[in-house]
Amino acid sequence: MTSIPMSEERPTEKIMLGLLVVGLALQVAGCITAYVQAPRTELGPRGVVEEGDRTVTLIAVLGFGLGGAMSLTAVVAFGVLLGLRAHAER
Repeated sequence: MTSIPMSEERPTEKIMLGLLVVGLALQVAGCITAYVQAPRTELGPRGVVEEGDRTVTLIAVLGFGLGGAMSLTAVVAFGVLLGLRAHAER
């Protein structure tokens, strides 16, 4: 399998790679934040104690979804670019 070098003439690859990296970072951050801030109910010495924040959890889940959409867009764009490049070389 050969790697395709990125050139300065084609900034599209760098943009798609950046989109992929940012999307994956959003997914990781959203997943960790949603887990940490998930609402929990525990029984404490003074009764029921609720921890966590639903608003932050919702924002984290939306960020996770946005990151997934960005990553999917980048992967599809890479596939289209590779297909166009292979077709142009014929």
